[in-house]
Order: sequence, then structure tokens, then C-alpha cells
Amino acid sequence: MPGLDSDQIDVPTASAHAVQPLGHTCGRSRAGASIVAIVRSEQVIALPPPAEVFKAGDVLVVIGIGRASTACARSSRR
Repeated sequence: MPGLDSDQIDVPTASAHAVQPLGHTCGRSRAGASIVAIVRSEQVIALPPPAEVFKAGDVLVVIGIGRASTACARSSRR
């Protein structure tokens, strides 16, 4: 879809986000992107709730308009 950007973000062990709930991360308010799924081992958590806690090794599926998903990816890797 034109204008819609998606990205997959690995949550590294050293990331400050590795133990944070989704509601405390980049999300829509800071980056203009939405985390629409978390891939954790063999499990896919579609439309994760704000209380879902990220774990090291998770892969986040992010969608945003323009470069919002890229901004969210940069933020989540810190």
C-alpha cells in the first residue's frame, strides 16, 4: 500500500526495551508507528496488548506511515 511502511525489529539482549511493556515503548505517540505483532520463538502474538512485556529475542512487526516504522526500529534497538 503506498505510503505504508513495515519493518521487523529484533529486540536484542542489551536493549532497555527487553523487559518493558509495549505501552512504555516507542509506539504511536513517539514514533507514529504501531507494533502489530510480536514473534516469540514459534509463537505469534497478534495485536499485543499494552501490558505485553518484550523479551530479548522477540521480533516486533511494526507498521507506520512513511518512515515511522524505521524511527520506531531505531528507538527499540537502544
